[in-house]
Parts: sequence; C-alpha cells; structure tokens
Amino acid sequence: MQNERSTGCTLSMTTLRISAKQRVLMMRRFTLPSLILLLLLHSFTHAGEYSSNADSSFESRQRQFLYHRLASLGLNPRGDLAIYGENLFPQTSSRPLASGQVLLPENYRLGPGDVVGVYLLGKAQRDFELTVLPEGRVYVPTAGLVEVAGLTMTQARERLREHMSRFFNTSEFDATLLNAKTVVVEVVGEVRRPGRHTLSGLHTVLDAIQIAGGITYAGSLRNLVIANRDQEQRHVDLYQTLLQPQSSEPPLLQAGDRIFVPPAQRWVAVAGEVHRPAIFELRDDDSESLSSALALAGGTTSLADTLRLEWSRLLPEGRRETQVVNLAETHANGSFAPLRHGDRITVYSKLTQAEVPQVAVYGEVISPGVYAYEESLYVSDLILRAGGLSRAAYLLEAELARIDPGQPPYREKIALHKILLSQTSDNASGKSADDALLRPDDQLFIRRIPDWRVGPLVEIRGEVKFPGMYAIDWGKTRLSEICQLAGGPTPEASLHEARLYRRRLEHAPLQTEATLPAEILTRFDHEKIKFDRDRQEASLISVDFAKLLLAHEAQHDVVLAPGDLIEFPRQSRLVYVTGAVGLPGGIPFVPGEKASDYIARAGGFGLHASRSRVKVVRATGEIVNDEDAGPLAAGDTIWVPTRSERSGWNTLRDFVTVAAQLATIYVVIDRATGN
Repeated sequence: MQNERSTGCTLSMTTLRISAKQRVLMMRRFTLPSLILLLLLHSFTHAGEYSSNADSSFESRQRQFLYHRLASLGLNPRGDLAIYGENLFPQTSSRPLASGQVLLPENYRLGPGDVVGVYLLGKAQRDFELTVLPEGRVYVPTAGLVEVAGLTMTQARERLREHMSRFFNTSEFDATLLNAKTVVVEVVGEVRRPGRHTLSGLHTVLDAIQIAGGITYAGSLRNLVIANRDQEQRHVDLYQTLLQPQSSEPPLLQAGDRIFVPPAQRWVAVAGEVHRPAIFELRDDDSESLSSALALAGGTTSLADTLRLEWSRLLPEGRRETQVVNLAETHANGSFAPLRHGDRITVYSKLTQAEVPQVAVYGEVISPGVYAYEESLYVSDLILRAGGLSRAAYLLEAELARIDPGQPPYREKIALHKILLSQTSDNASGKSADDALLRPDDQLFIRRIPDWRVGPLVEIRGEVKFPGMYAIDWGKTRLSEICQLAGGPTPEASLHEARLYRRRLEHAPLQTEATLPAEILTRFDHEKIKFDRDRQEASLISVDFAKLLLAHEAQHDVVLAPGDLIEFPRQSRLVYVTGAVGLPGGIPFVPGEKASDYIARAGGFGLHASRSRVKVVRATGEIVNDEDAGPLAAGDTIWVPTRSERSGWNTLRDFVTVAAQLATIYVVIDRATGN
C-alpha cells in the first residue's frame, strides 16, 4: 500500500513531463488507485486548454452571427464597418488595473476596511494608521472615535483636523488614504465570466467587467445597470467614458454592488466622411438624434458634404426609406428627429459629389488618358502631364477636339513642332501663339508617324561567341549574317540540333501537323516526340545549319523576321529512340551507326512494332524513312510506330457494309429512272 502511494505521488509530479506513448506503457504496470490518480491529474492539466478552445470557438461564432445580423439589417452592406468598442475588453486579459496605480478619485468615499494615515507636525509630532471600523468610525489614540464613513477624503481630512486639534498641539496636519478597502461585487449578464469578484474600492465598473472576462459581442456598452444593496439603480453608458474620458469618469464600486450587462439591441451605422466611421449602439431612451450620431463618429471631416447627407431608415415592412438631409438647416431649425434601430447615415465627400472638369490626351504620349482640368492649362502643359511625346509622335499636326454646348463638334489642327521649337513669347503667359489654351472636356489626339517601326530585333542564344539581341533590316537580313555577327558557333555547338524559331501566327497549325504527311499524322503519337514545349508560341523553321554554315548552301539561308529566335545547343551526344521498342530513351551517339543499330541497342522492336513505317526525325526537323536516313547524327530521333491491328472479321464487316450501300444506291436509281 505504501508503494502505491509512493507511485501515485511520483505520477503527480511527472505526468506533465511524459509523452502520451509513455503514459500508455506506464499504465500497464500501475494498480487501479494509481491509474485513477493519473486520469484525474490529466483532466486537471488540460481542463483550462479545453475550456479556452471552447470559449474561443463560441466567441467566434457569436461575432459572426452579430455581423451577419447587422448586414441583414443593411447597416454594413459593404462589410467595411466595425462595431465601435468591440475590442475594448480583450478576451486574453482578465486583470483590473492595480489599485496602487490609481489616483484617488475626488468622489471616493471612505468605508469599512479603508486605512487612513494621519500626520501631525509641531510640538506634537506623531503619525497614525487608522482603519475604518465596520461601524464606519476610526479610533484615534487619546482622541477617541471619529465618524468618517461616507465622507470623501477631503471631508474626512477636515473632520479629523477639527477633532484632533482639541487633543494635540500641532501646527501642521495632513491625512491621506494608505490602503483602499476590499469590495465584493457581482457581475452578471453578457460577460465572459459572470459571478462574484473581489476588487479594491478604487476600482471602477470597467475594472469589474474586465476581471469578469469582458463584455461579449452580444453585450451592451451603453445600457449597463448597477444596483446597490438598497436596490437603488444607476445606469452607466461606457461610450461616455470612452469618448469623453476627462469629463466622464466611470463610477466607483461599493460592497454588494450588482452589475448587469444586458444584450445590445439597437444599432445605427455612420459611414463616409467622418473621423470614426463605425456601427454604434443606441441607448434605450430614444434620446439620440442625427447630431449625436455624428458626435459618436467624431464629427465630419473637412471634405464632408454637409449639404447632402444620406439618412437611410429601415421601415417595419423590411424596406428602406432614404432622405437627403441638409445638416446646416437641421442645426438652424433645431429639428432633430430621433434615431431608430437600423438607421444608416452616409456622409459623402465634396470631391465625389462635385463635378470635376477634365481634359484628355490620346495617342503618342507616354501616359495617355484623362487628366483634371485647371485654369490656364495649355496643350504643352497637358503633354507634359502625360509624360511627354513618344518617339513615334507625328509632330507636324495634332488634333484638338472641342465640344461647346449647343454647337457642333469643333476640331482644330495643332502644329506640335512649332510649340516645341518656338522660343518666342507672344502672350503674357509666355506660351507660343500655336499653344492653344484648353477648355474643360477638350480632347487632344496625337497621331503616329506613318509607317513608323521600332528597329526589329532577333535573338541568338546558346553556343555562340556573342549571344544576345541583334537588329535586322526588315525583309533583308539573312540567317548567315546574324550568325556571323554573333561570332559563329563555338566548338561545343551542335549544328545538327541548332534551331530557328519564328512566332507562329494565330490559328497556325502545330509544327508536327505542318511537316508530317497526312497518312503518317493519323498514327503519329505527338506525346512521344520531345519537342521543346517552351516554344509553344513559335513555329520551327526547318534549317540545316551544318549545310548553311559549313557548305554555304544558299537554300538554307532564310530571311529573318522580327522576333526570330536562333538557338545553338551544346552537343548532346545522344540519339533518341522512342515508340514501340524495348527500352525507349537516349542512346549514346556512335558515328556511322544507322537507325537499325540504335533500335537494336534500345532493346529491339516491340511486340506490336510496325517495322515498315519507322521514321527518323532529324535534329533539323526533317523527317525521313529509316532506309533513307543513312548514318545518324547526334540529336536525331528514331520513331517506331505501333502496328494497327485489323482482323478478318473487321474486313468482312466493312465489305458487307459497302456492298449494302451500293445495292441501296442501285435500287434508288432504278426506281427513279422507271426501269
């Protein structure tokens, strides 16, 4: 029995440091009392974790429900407004402000448990620590009992001075609160941890709510009720404390106070040009109006259009009624209608409400588009705003389109070159006489120089001495010229695998469709050929670079086009065998070997290989029969297609079908001719 107790004590100290697997192994060796102790300790250890997770999940669902409810009321249609004060009480904090850090409020009243320090200076130098007794009095040695309960510290100081001056000869007197009393209050309603809580007498209703876990998302911040032991009630509006902390202090608590946090039931939204747009709670007394709602939102900004506020009200049948309110007239007339649950106030900006004149520039400028109009705005100023002219701008003539109300559209020719080159000033503003003064809604069109083309470029990559971009003469520059400018291929370059790619036109056929014969294409498996998929938007031009650069054969010297890409890959030293063979893949290149040699090295023909239709795809893109290919080069690909199966039954079926069709045609013709 002693061993079991010892084991239980050991478990209680080590349970937190062992893993779940170790616990299972240990359970096999312990007796029943030890196991019960282990399970109890485990439940106590994780109880807070489970409770915290459940509370967090409930809070999240409660918040989602509240926001969904407000959105259904039309208070937050765009989802950009938050509930004011929802983060006032963080869920992770449950401690009130320490009483030692609180300044003594002027309205603090002494009660049983308070400790008052009294200091006498003069002939009688003494100090006392006086505790307020349960009956509300303090006992002063030599001077007797003094009633202080219910007095403020200022009042108690004067009463003690008057009483003690009869017994002590002193020139100076002072009294201060050393320690505040302890009070027990009850917090109920929409708080996270309702119940009785012990606080200092210096703590306020805010501290009590915080130690109770804070108000939930469903709780009210404006309609709190504090009832004392005599059932006297005080109504507390925390908005006043939040918005006016200097003039409205939260009430202090007395022993036996009961704080009730009711659910929030009435809401109003204020959006737009206010300093604090949010969803606010309304008090239950119907005393708040438009001006008080704007005050809650911090007032309107300098950009607010106070002549046209939108006041949207939710009617009982569910639809909304909107009216435009002139805030200045409302203040002047004093006609403040009370707010109702579901009201939405939107304060628009003067910038969005006012019509802003604009001008536009299109064509050959760096940043074409619409720009704000200003007084004394000229054509040259608009061009400068648009980033200046592009290199392709036609300087001899631009067009200014102008619309005058009631008049046909007016078009004016503008000589841009005179505006840019003029060095004289013909008017007071220092602008050229050709530099037109713009009006609102003017449109400036700057045309492009006819047949303007930016120098066309091609790119050469890979194993050349100088890879990069090269300019070409459109329609004249040939492939050999660019290869020569790039310094020619390096010794590591594979001329057989060199490629010329050209941007494919829209709806152009795939390269394999354009080069393979129709009878081969139907059986050709495109997935087997390892074309460069990075060139999906380019067409491969079939060029034999070896014949072009070594033998100088002119038929391979193609004319280049803008955007062409020339690639010289490094020698791969492989020949690729794909299709119906034993081991498809890359085979090391051996000079002089033919297709049959590489097929044999790849495991030979497969069971369903079609030996009569073997093709060789050259590295240049050319496709030839294996008998005509001769010795292969590095980078070539051998394609062994699969034999198509055709049974005798299929042949007979096709023959019968064709015969039946011919017979039908014969009968139709015979009846039509009347024979």
